[in-house]
Amino acid sequence: MNNTMPSPRFPTFTRLIRWFFTRRTLGRLLVGLAALATLIALVCAEENWRGKRAWLNYKHQLEAQGEKLDWKDYVPTPVPDAQNFAMTPFLAPVLDFNPRPRPEGQSLWRDTNGYNRISSLQEEIGKIEQATADHNEPRSTQRMTDLAGWAAALAGNTNNAPMTAMRSLTRAEAAAAVLRGLEKYDSVVEELRGASQRPYARFNIQYEDEFAPAILLPHLACLKQATVLFQVRASAELAMGRTDQAWSDTRMGLYLADTLKDEPFLISKLVQVALDQLALKPIWEGLAEHRWSDAQLLEIEQRLGKIDLLADAAMRGERALSIRTIEQLRDQGIIDANDLSKRLPSLISFLLGGFFYQNELSVARMYQQFFVPVADAANQRLYPSRAGVNDAALAEAVVGGFRPYNFFARMLVPAITQAETKFAFGQTRVNEAIVACALERYRLAQGQFPESLEPLSPRFVEKMPHDIITGAPLIYRRTPDGQFILYSVGWNEKDDGGTIVLPGGKDHKTELTAGDWVWQYPTPAAPPPQAAANQ
Repeated sequence: MNNTMPSPRFPTFTRLIRWFFTRRTLGRLLVGLAALATLIALVCAEENWRGKRAWLNYKHQLEAQGEKLDWKDYVPTPVPDAQNFAMTPFLAPVLDFNPRPRPEGQSLWRDTNGYNRISSLQEEIGKIEQATADHNEPRSTQRMTDLAGWAAALAGNTNNAPMTAMRSLTRAEAAAAVLRGLEKYDSVVEELRGASQRPYARFNIQYEDEFAPAILLPHLACLKQATVLFQVRASAELAMGRTDQAWSDTRMGLYLADTLKDEPFLISKLVQVALDQLALKPIWEGLAEHRWSDAQLLEIEQRLGKIDLLADAAMRGERALSIRTIEQLRDQGIIDANDLSKRLPSLISFLLGGFFYQNELSVARMYQQFFVPVADAANQRLYPSRAGVNDAALAEAVVGGFRPYNFFARMLVPAITQAETKFAFGQTRVNEAIVACALERYRLAQGQFPESLEPLSPRFVEKMPHDIITGAPLIYRRTPDGQFILYSVGWNEKDDGGTIVLPGGKDHKTELTAGDWVWQYPTPAAPPPQAAANQ
């Protein structure tokens, strides 16, 4: 008996396979796929057309109102190298890069020796600055430069015994030691001072040749440490009664900050604010110790009056940069900022065209709706209440709506309050310095500070700055010790009586949003040295 079972057969499945691979079925399948591809292409084409139309209509609407959205409108015009401060030999290497693609192991910088010279100054000055800074001190307070700490650091003394010896020096003695320690940078100082006489200052940033998020800005750190160098020199010179040299170095600090004013990057604007604050430090120190002459005070007033840190507080340049980023992704298919050869296929870029256009529209709308109303540069006003409301609305808008159209907004649009507080505080400090100079000029003429600000204008200040938060005059009153307190109501828009608040003890992120922004001197102010009186 044969127990072998016959193999199972699946006639239905076999017939299905045979039917599927018939010429007629394959033909129908191909026709269906072609129809589906055509439908997808039509949908994408319609979405591309709709997105492009919506974006261009909105763009033209804003341009009709005087807004500029194209990146090229914010790129500074190139200037001749021979007339350009940024092309002085010390600074030129910082943005002189080897071209892409760079062989493996090749330096980013073409002139490595030149860049190393810059890097050496940055490293030493940066380390000393960190070592001598009081990291728990609120940014809204003011203190004299720690010249003893600088003297010790420059001498290579980091242990307690030499530091104790340095602390026993008078301020003038510590100042002399600081200036001796900084003599190694005299050639750099004189080169930068000479180059500042050139008519232009344009750093050769690769605005057009690079993918926008990959644009390198190494000059910012270089300018920061160079400004610290001039600030410390000026503070030391003041301590020794050399007010002419101190004002010369302070002017250089202000000049270095000004070299960034035309750069359309938020980070450049914030660094400019920081550099101006550094340059204000010796001005404050000279006022606290009554070192400046009337002629110097007048010159300081006029120089500070040219500073406008609210000029781009609406961050229009940053908006144009964000739009430029999306355009490059759409038109060039860039997917890797470090390797520009890695790009999306043209077909995929085409299919996603509408997505990119709608994202450009979302980013432009958010800036126009939430950032522009916060600042009024023409009238020198900034509105914290609007910033707070708009910050919350911006956060909701970024996560709301059709999320794919807000994809780039989540990555590119910054928080409003975080940036605007720094612009507002920076300009307030400049305005307070102008008024403080006028007050000191009044004291020199009358023997004491005035009872109010009214007598200052126009004799001691041509145009009295106002509080950019309220639009009203800065708040001023004399103190019982013969000094004064001058302040803005600050970001909370409330008069706290001249109180500096540091919420949470060490929370510097919220420090500028609480309390008043105060300008006052140590009590009692040091008497002017004989050296300064004889100048």
